[in-house]
Amino acid sequence: MKLLKQTSNQCLIYSLAMVLNVTVDEIISKLGHDGLLKVWPLSPPECFAGVNMQEAIDVCDSYGIGLRYIEPMPASGVLGRPELTRNIFTADRVLSRLEIYLMNHTALLIGMIQGSFHCVAWDGQLIYDPNGKIYKIEEFSFSEAWILYKLDYKL
Repeated sequence: MKLLKQTSNQCLIYSLAMVLNVTVDEIISKLGHDGLLKVWPLSPPECFAGVNMQEAIDVCDSYGIGLRYIEPMPASGVLGRPELTRNIFTADRVLSRLEIYLMNHTALLIGMIQGSFHCVAWDGQLIYDPNGKIYKIEEFSFSEAWILYKLDYKL
């Protein structure tokens, strides 16, 4: 995987380009926008429209690649009653399950950095952060994992 460094708040676009091994311009062309439209009366990056994961799924599908969401800590409960929620797996099972999904598989990982959501590319061994760094997974606390897999069709 080749590290791409974003020049503006487009981490999902840059991470998609890295995991798909295509150019950022190609991703923007497939999306039909660059995610930088200011739609909210907030400071950057919260003011931007961004890119929705459903758009990322469609882009991946166009390459014959699927995105599968893996919830790191799945839970069940009563809607609207957070006190009536329970984790599905033990902590050990959560770690082994994530290891199985992430080991040697390409993925998009999403977590919080300085109060904002941030997307990075995962090559099965290391994180490729569009902020210009490559590092180990232990250095990024993620809340979503989107595993790439081969489809038998293209959108």
